[in-house]
Amino acid sequence: MNLCQIEIMDNITIPFNGIDDSYISEVSVKIMDILELKNCVITVILCNNLEIQKINCNYRFKDYPTDVISFAYREESFPGEDDSDSSEMLGDIFLSLEKALEQSKELAHDLQTEITRLMVHSILHLIGYDHETGSDDEQIMFKKEDEVIEKLI
Repeated sequence: MNLCQIEIMDNITIPFNGIDDSYISEVSVKIMDILELKNCVITVILCNNLEIQKINCNYRFKDYPTDVISFAYREESFPGEDDSDSSEMLGDIFLSLEKALEQSKELAHDLQTEITRLMVHSILHLIGYDHETGSDDEQIMFKKEDEVIEKLI
């Protein structure tokens, strides 16, 4: 059974524009199920633009707010493939709800759609997909994103 733990930083209020932590948890578990992960746990830390900018600057040396940052707990790709009863911690995802709202307006869709897209993207990062390692990897990751999103609809 897959699990999503939610942490909420002090600088963000839930529900945020109609989105609550249970929605993020539910969509995250659905994504892990679609990806056929077994007994995996992720932690999603909900924050604002200021906090994610600090994280982006400290860990990626980019001094601007971003939408999500994923920190995988393992080096190997595609965990959760064994049938053991033990859970595997995949990693942490920092999600700026403010940036997600900004992007949803820019892309002319609702916040729920944008958060779903961001969760698919970040969970794929946790299991080894990386669009920043080359154009082939980028195509593979974005194709997989589209496949998962299509199954969620």
